[in-house]
Amino acid sequence: LNRVAGQLSEELGLPYAEARSGGRVEGTLRRSVELASGKYAVVEKSREFTLVPWRPVLERHVGKEVSGVVS
Repeated sequence: LNRVAGQLSEELGLPYAEARSGGRVEGTLRRSVELASGKYAVVEKSREFTLVPWRPVLERHVGKEVSGVVS
């Protein structure tokens, strides 16, 4: 996860902010990424981005503002 986060950080020009279990996440859902540990959503804020576990319901929200709690 950290390796991919580093690559995305370079690509997006934003630092990576780790999502904590039970923590609130909000921002623009940019896309999904496939990792060995599963599929993750890239949620971008103005100054950082976060990777959160993908859920099928997110598919229709790509490119839109999203918010939720990491479980």
